[in-house]
Amino acid sequence: MADPPSPRPDVAVIIKLGGAAITHKQQLETLNREVLAASVSQLAALYAAIGPCFVVVHGAGSFGHQAAAAAGVAGGGIQQSTAVRQGFAATRASVTKLNQLVVAALVAAGVPAVGVSPCPGWTTSGRQVATDGCAGVAALLAAGLVPVLHGDAVLDRELGCTILSGDVLVTRLCQAFRPPVVAFLTNVPGIYDRPPAEPGAQLIARLECSSAADHSSSADGGSSRDGSGSGGGSGGHGATCSLPCGAVAYAADGAAVDSLLTSSAAHDTTGGVATKIREAAAVARLGAELAQLVVCPITQEPMQDPACAADGGTYERDAIATWFARQQAAGQAPTSPLTGLPLANCVLQPNRMVLSLKDALADAGLMC
Repeated sequence: MADPPSPRPDVAVIIKLGGAAITHKQQLETLNREVLAASVSQLAALYAAIGPCFVVVHGAGSFGHQAAAAAGVAGGGIQQSTAVRQGFAATRASVTKLNQLVVAALVAAGVPAVGVSPCPGWTTSGRQVATDGCAGVAALLAAGLVPVLHGDAVLDRELGCTILSGDVLVTRLCQAFRPPVVAFLTNVPGIYDRPPAEPGAQLIARLECSSAADHSSSADGGSSRDGSGSGGGSGGHGATCSLPCGAVAYAADGAAVDSLLTSSAAHDTTGGVATKIREAAAVARLGAELAQLVVCPITQEPMQDPACAADGGTYERDAIATWFARQQAAGQAPTSPLTGLPLANCVLQPNRMVLSLKDALADAGLMC
């Protein structure tokens, strides 16, 4: 007789730790130790505040992408090609190396972290998740442990193999555990209207995605080109960009969607920023159970921002643990460090669900 299904564990937050932040992405298998230490400090404080009620997913950064790109692992063909098989193995050796470094740092900081590799438990079919390892993640949480997953090379029923990005993992984990908060820890303040290194790049305060019923277009899943696309992003601080459901990656003709110019490095096999936005939109569309989706800077240093130039041009950002402690304080409503006004929860309207990114974090009550 089969065991009855276990109750869904309480997950307060799912953390996506940016691979480009914790590594030097243009330098092969090079850890950014300073940023990793700052990230671990926040996660250790979060553990001290709420216990083992969160899951960490980290990207690969400079670990894995190069090997995967060189062998064409994302395109499949593992049964037919020795080069793809070797590339698959090399990719996994690289990404698990980074996972071990992240987990070791967390354990040293007092967090009972356990590395969880998606392969072989997670599989895909046509690059869509077919089987997942959420039951194993739930078991680790129930045992008082903090699961730490990562983007990985996995087997695909149609292609033979492909790359499963950490952003896709986050979406599936949200579907399984319905956390009230998803936090993206990054090394930049948020989403820009073009690659942030380009002249004139501006932060976008809010991204809105319409429901699947409103648009028939679909994303190509990983076709974002190297460099930035055509079209001028108007964006700007306080701007709103409406994103058709599933149409945030590049279209087949290479045109940028809704004036958002996204890019990915030549060796990035996961679709770059376009994939991140698409998966964030999928998380936002889960509905009212997921109240807040936010971008959080890893550092707590004061950051320059044009929105608060009148106040000296800088403002402090809270750590995740600080925000949770404030939220849990009875009757205490978080307030904006810019205006002092109470922060409302993320607005979830029919067919117009908000992604709280950067300065729209005021809607989420985490950081602004």
